[in-house]
Amino acid sequence: MVIQILKVMKNRHYILFLKLLIILHVLISTNSCENYVTGFEIGEQPKKLVLNAIISPDSIFVHLSNSIGVNDLLNINNWILIEDATVVLFENNEKIGNLEYVELVLFESYYFKTGYYTLRDFSPKIGVTYRIEVDYPGFPKISAETVIPSVPQSINIDTLRRFQKDEYGNDWIFDIIPEIINNNGKKNYYGFFVNLIYDDYIENIKHNVYYYTTSGSWVDFIRDEGWYTTPQVGDNNIESNYFFASDKGLSSEPFSMKFYLGSHLFQDMTIKAIEFNIVFFDSDLYAHLFSIARRYSSRDQDFFEEKVSIYSNVNNGLGIFGAKNSYSYIIIK
Repeated sequence: MVIQILKVMKNRHYILFLKLLIILHVLISTNSCENYVTGFEIGEQPKKLVLNAIISPDSIFVHLSNSIGVNDLLNINNWILIEDATVVLFENNEKIGNLEYVELVLFESYYFKTGYYTLRDFSPKIGVTYRIEVDYPGFPKISAETVIPSVPQSINIDTLRRFQKDEYGNDWIFDIIPEIINNNGKKNYYGFFVNLIYDDYIENIKHNVYYYTTSGSWVDFIRDEGWYTTPQVGDNNIESNYFFASDKGLSSEPFSMKFYLGSHLFQDMTIKAIEFNIVFFDSDLYAHLFSIARRYSSRDQDFFEEKVSIYSNVNNGLGIFGAKNSYSYIIIK
């Protein structure tokens, strides 16, 4: 009997010891986690200059600001527009000149900071290398370069008015079919959009422009009301106001897409003509816009979704220095 009581007491002491050991382990773990979590801070990264610049055969515009730290409050006071930087443009390593700041004065007494720079009376050239260098106190010197792409020599635009019958009823639609032969030996990057021409102004069509092909992959991304997004795979009937596509390796074959407009645009007698536009981007600017489209199309709430970084070609800074060229085709009603 005594032996059994001793065994029970021994088991109770052993169980109590295990309980105390478990509690002690939990306390240590909790305390360690608490110290780790409460001591975790996102390190403040050095702020960088942000360059966003576009050059085309008729102009160059540069916008300068600085990045915002993760611990900063996101307001206009922390988003600093740079107005007194030294912005230098080079053409094939030869200095062209310093860009001047674009001022904007409102109501004669209120000065509005813009962050824009330009070089007046300057006509950029196609196919040469342009480089921008920016100096601003307190920041590392930044630079970026690009080349204005050439327009392919062979561009053919076909149009067709046809009658369509579908589940939504019968309607006349107007097809615009561009065909581009890539005879410059390089991969091209395209943007397509449509303008309506009235007597005294031009309006970009925000809606009612569709594309259709046998392959939905022709369109890499789209812009609708300012938002860049990637289309769903297999969806070849997308409505937007700007379409972006690339050769996708078809360097020796014609590149062709099909767009169509609703018939109500031709019933509006105030519309005098339709302007179909093709923009040719350099590879860096296209990659930048494509990364923005992927970023807005990603699902941030999905833990397993791959995070998208915005593409930049600015050395020691952020942003993009891109180039573009354009082609327009006027369709008289």
